[in-house]
Amino acid sequence: MRLLEALRSSDKNAKRLLKEYNGIEGLEEIVNGIFEVGDSEIYEKFYQAFKLEGKIWDDRSELTESEKKSQRMIHLAYKNLSNPSLHLPQITDLIAFINFDVMYRILEDIYYANVGKKMCKEYKIDMYFRRLDERIVFTLDQFDTNINIPEPTAEYFQEIRKVNWKNKKVKKLNSKLHALSSDNFIEKRRILDSKFTETEYAFLLYLSGCSAVNDDRDKIEEKDIIRAYKTYFKLLNTDITKLV
Repeated sequence: MRLLEALRSSDKNAKRLLKEYNGIEGLEEIVNGIFEVGDSEIYEKFYQAFKLEGKIWDDRSELTESEKKSQRMIHLAYKNLSNPSLHLPQITDLIAFINFDVMYRILEDIYYANVGKKMCKEYKIDMYFRRLDERIVFTLDQFDTNINIPEPTAEYFQEIRKVNWKNKKVKKLNSKLHALSSDNFIEKRRILDSKFTETEYAFLLYLSGCSAVNDDRDKIEEKDIIRAYKTYFKLLNTDITKLV
């Protein structure tokens, strides 16, 4: 049923969304971006990388235990974000460790989409230890600029853990954008892949939370959602292998 609905509703839903949330700066750009990205070659390569489920690495690419423990962002996030066995934002923290952790899955698959072949350990070192993750977290859609970035701290992730929606209208906007993106994915590919679209959702939610905390707030507003999507689209349209 969801598949059939998606195949005939994306354009209409986009128009309804823009009418309902008329006046939100940058929203039309994001709605257009959802359609443009969904039809792009790099997005298809990214999705194909996601389907490989980790088979994008060669046999000698695994990090040692010592290397894993020295990755400060992961260490700090694991220590300070909740990590429930089942993440249900209605009863758990809105943003949990899983939202943070999917960032690396996203980056790995985008990296592979640009490289186009199985990757060696050198690429993993680049991704995990050259501060690309910190640039995304602290500067969002300015990750490719020379802005100075702060050092990650336990306090930062403690603030991320406190984040919630400003109000129901903002939460509803986020849900509608996710539904539009998911429906467009179905419409373009004639398949339903909830694991992929929910991974996107988790990452975008984390970016929205980062946007709020970076602005010294604990409530996600419309502008945070807009910036999260801008960041995601820019990541997809940037050869991030050249940033590290």
